[in-house]
Amino acid sequence: MFLSFSSFISSEFDIKCKFAGKQNTPFWAGDIIAGTVEYAHSKYPEWNITNIRAVLFGMVSYKARFFEKRSRHSYEFLRERLILRSANGSKDLLPAFHNYSWPFSFRLDKSLPPTVQKIHSKSANVYYYIMFLFERPEWYRKDLDKTCSVNIQHLSSLTNAKQVEERKKNEKGTHLHVILHKNIVVAGKTFSFTVNLQNWKKALIHRLSATLLQTVTGGRITKTNDVLHKQTLEGMHSFQNETFHQQFELPVPLNAASTWAANSSFGFFKGKPLAVSHKLQVEAHIRGFYTNICLKIPLTIIYTNETQN
Repeated sequence: MFLSFSSFISSEFDIKCKFAGKQNTPFWAGDIIAGTVEYAHSKYPEWNITNIRAVLFGMVSYKARFFEKRSRHSYEFLRERLILRSANGSKDLLPAFHNYSWPFSFRLDKSLPPTVQKIHSKSANVYYYIMFLFERPEWYRKDLDKTCSVNIQHLSSLTNAKQVEERKKNEKGTHLHVILHKNIVVAGKTFSFTVNLQNWKKALIHRLSATLLQTVTGGRITKTNDVLHKQTLEGMHSFQNETFHQQFELPVPLNAASTWAANSSFGFFKGKPLAVSHKLQVEAHIRGFYTNICLKIPLTIIYTNETQN
């Protein structure tokens, strides 16, 4: 039974792609993408369709270097094909004025990198899509195609999460201590951390900020650091007391990728497989020059069966 769907319809080429599974959830690496493609062949019988194929693509896009003419580069690291209809020669055309439906399925390799969304113009991104190709025998006619994007992540659980902490002191004697209660967090949920601050010399602290960072490296990608979420923490505006202790929560947005360190190159240069890492950054903004205190704590972002897009 098909419980969720993604569809694309144009006024001239009536195609719908329906996925099996729960509504609007990612597909898991190591699992199967399955569904049906539906086609109403009624308005334009002269399209003369013969073979029909489905192709799953995996692509990487990244910002070009400043001296290059292109603004971005893209290359393909995955291509898997399925034949949905095989014609017996160029005259075996798909009969017009009928509604058609073809099942399709692709098994996803466990070592596939996760979908990495483009956060801003300089971000690297990894994306997947299925292209449905409707071939026409005439050399002077372009084949018809429709595409449907898919989000691939890695299914994990919250096992082995642990408390981690970092601390640092500046030259003025202000001491910042951050405790991350669990170093494994779930996309679409919130996580908590505690901030302890000792400010015995009563330096003026303008504010305290928390940032969730995502770093992507591998292959030809120049290392990119993207801000997934940033906020000013309450209770620290123009703070000049001696001590501060408070617990905070930060959301993990659904545009975050799974934390991932590939164990194989899978289309990337050998020795440079794709890696996606995350950190919580907490910074105390203190009056003066070179007085800020910045702590970065590594964490792991996972997707679970409860994650909803």
